[in-house]
Amino acid sequence: MKYKPYTDPDWLHTEYVRKKRNCADIAEECGTTEMTIYNWCKEFGLLKLRGKGRNLGPQKIIKRG
Repeated sequence: MKYKPYTDPDWLHTEYVRKKRNCADIAEECGTTEMTIYNWCKEFGLLKLRGKGRNLGPQKIIKRG
């Protein structure tokens, strides 16, 4: 059976919270999907430590009259 580092809460905490890596980057390194990493982060309660939203870059605020 292949070792899956993302199933280790300490490893995933280091990568996702401390190093601030995104799920896609971690998934690519581990050879799995972004959703798998997201689900493990959710399982370990890491999403609330870093926030659930995606960083979509600067957003324009449109004022509507």
